[in-house]
Amino acid sequence: MHWPAPMLADYEGPDKGYTWQQAWEGMVQVFRENPEKVRAIGTANPRLCPPPHLSITSPGVSNFSVPFLRNLLALETGVIPVVNQIELHPYCQKAQQEVVDECLKHHIVLTAYSPLGSGYADLLKEPLIEEIAKKYSVTPANVLISLHTNKAHHTGGFIPPDSPHER
Repeated sequence: MHWPAPMLADYEGPDKGYTWQQAWEGMVQVFRENPEKVRAIGTANPRLCPPPHLSITSPGVSNFSVPFLRNLLALETGVIPVVNQIELHPYCQKAQQEVVDECLKHHIVLTAYSPLGSGYADLLKEPLIEEIAKKYSVTPANVLISLHTNKAHHTGGFIPPDSPHER
């Protein structure tokens, strides 16, 4: 579930007729009643869909803060989200540490989006990152991905940028 806010079918705004808790409970119901169909609703981007031989073991969430995670776990659906996709890179690690700790506590995999930085945080041009990259004859992107994969919280993956630009 992307961001805890149900949207109208036309994406024109929030659907105030449903709560995010009801949306999660609905996802859990679909998951339990139709496990063979869960893969089909996983993502709109075919590059990110798992191959047919893999199965999804649980629904996941995105951008859930600690209060939202705790409220979700209190729903007693018996299903813990398998993943929480959050923005995670060196410029926001301190701000996200509480979320990282909460996910680790509940064995929720973290997936970093914008691991190379985002609009306000162009880490590929950060002088220290460039210096480290030059020292080891790698790209700044290699330095940042290495940083993520060597963190204790690294149990998930990275969302590749939808950009034709070389990283």
